[in-house]
Amino acid sequence: MPDIWLAVVEDDPPLRDALESLLTAAGFKVLSFASAEALIDARPHLSVLNCAVVDLRLPGMDGLALQEWLSREFPSVGTVIITAHGDIKMAVAAIKAGAVDFIEKPFDPTLLLDSIYEAVDRRGQHPIGRHDQALVREQLSRLTEREREIMDLMLAGHTNKAIGLRLSISHRTVESHRSRVMEKMEVRNLAALIHLMLDAKVSLYRGTVVRQFAAPVTLPI
Repeated sequence: MPDIWLAVVEDDPPLRDALESLLTAAGFKVLSFASAEALIDARPHLSVLNCAVVDLRLPGMDGLALQEWLSREFPSVGTVIITAHGDIKMAVAAIKAGAVDFIEKPFDPTLLLDSIYEAVDRRGQHPIGRHDQALVREQLSRLTEREREIMDLMLAGHTNKAIGLRLSISHRTVESHRSRVMEKMEVRNLAALIHLMLDAKVSLYRGTVVRQFAAPVTLPI
């Protein structure tokens, strides 16, 4: 099996070291960087990369800008974004710009590994394509009006708390609706839902067609 090369871009030294240790132990080859600029400076050595794990909040160039740079300069490199709870809107923007997944801190390392494998696999696949718009529309038709309302707010990057306040419903009710949205759309998380809509070239809002879309291990946080 060929080596899988990862870049870790994290400005917090303890977390960066912990990620490097975790990923090396999992069998990956790891290049670590303390900033986006440090990764860009290493461009001559990046042709081996399969995936980048990038913290959204970085000094200087932030993770969103770095992800956009990677998508443009190294389109075969999948990006997984690490984000704090309050950065969901930026994480959603990163997914729309080409990131494969995002994970909120604190996270289960098993979920991170799953996302990395998905990022590596996904970069070798073709988009779903227009012929599957009918399938996505059929899935959308399963949603109740309230579920679709909540899904639209999820896709806009609102947290469960913000959705609850906006709709005057409890956090538990939001979670229940969110779970049913995921089940009916047959996806495992918000990142997968965004990819489903984008890959089928269905707008993220109200299903209109668009023309084109560009036991957990404890880690320090």
